[in-house]
Amino acid sequence: MEAGHRPSPHVAQALLAGAASDSKGFSIGGRGLFQMAADLLGEKDISQILGLISVDVEPSEKMARLKSAQRAELWRLGQWVIATSYVGSFEASAARALVSLGADVAVVVNESKGGSRVSMRSTQGFHASTGVNLGLVAQKLAEGLGGTGNGHPTAAGYNGPGTYQEVKEEVQKILEELISPNTPG
Repeated sequence: MEAGHRPSPHVAQALLAGAASDSKGFSIGGRGLFQMAADLLGEKDISQILGLISVDVEPSEKMARLKSAQRAELWRLGQWVIATSYVGSFEASAARALVSLGADVAVVVNESKGGSRVSMRSTQGFHASTGVNLGLVAQKLAEGLGGTGNGHPTAAGYNGPGTYQEVKEEVQKILEELISPNTPG
């Protein structure tokens, strides 16, 4: 913020809510983010801002998250814990839930007659230590199975052919190729 130019309280609140959402509730980010947040916060309580971005989870989404955890297949790649699972809906939420439970990488498949929707999530630490970009994993999955895939370093998706088992095996192969024995971690 430029000296002498303070946003109105409503604009400051909106900026803080956006920053909180983008930084996963201020769990990631650098000094600049926190300085900006402190400047905008003023006398407000941060819990008020975080309350603006919290969303109540519907029972069906809770069920999908829990089923994903119940069905999870776990394997290790060096020190990394990889979780794969399947659900009928809410695959992105289920993948986030598996990461929050401790997986370094989560791959959740929603398989239907027309193909599969796959959501992948990883921790920042996994990406920082291995350099593995899940967007690239999704692209390689698409090359291998014939669908479309893209995303970001810690969040990606795939849509196309493939059963849960085929997706799981292909992702395992891709991750093993990308994480060499010399990769730290």
